Formats: sequence, structure tokens, C-alpha cells
Amino acid sequence: MLKKCFHLKNAAFNQLSLKGANFYGYSLQHVYLATCDPDDVHFKQMSLKGVNISTCTFDQLHIDMESLNGCSVSAEQAIGFAKLIGLTVKK
Repeated sequence: MLKKCFHLKNAAFNQLSLKGANFYGYSLQHVYLATCDPDDVHFKQMSLKGVNISTCTFDQLHIDMESLNGCSVSAEQAIGFAKLIGLTVKK
């Protein structure tokens, strides 16, 4: 069983660069990343439930689809995630 080595709850970060960070197995709850840069971040095998990334800009995230359950994203991000699971999005 994976032991979580870091737990962050009820926090907000503004204009923070997270580029290339690795959150593998971490626990984040009710975290708001306001206009942060999580490009190339690893969010695998962790829950983003209650985490808001809707104002973040990124080209690539390393993430499991299960990790996105309960995460707040923008409409544009939702379309990108839908494409990752094989949906064809039409306007």
C-alpha cells in the first residue's frame, strides 16, 4: 500500500510555477491553484477531488482519468480531457 508522504488541505496558491513537479501519491483536498502553471506535472495515483485548476494553463499533465474525479476544470480543459479518453468533441 502506498503511504502518503504529504497532505495539503484548504489552501490557495496564486501564480505559482509547478512546472515539472511530481505529486505522485500525495493528498490534496480543497486546494485552489489560481493562475498557476502546472505544466508537465505528475498527478498520477492521487485524487484531485476538491482541487480547482480551472484558471491554470498547461500543455501537458501526467494524470490518471480517475484522479480527475471531483476536480474543477474550465470548459476548455474539459474538452481536452474528453479528447484524452477518446471522445470526438464537435462544436
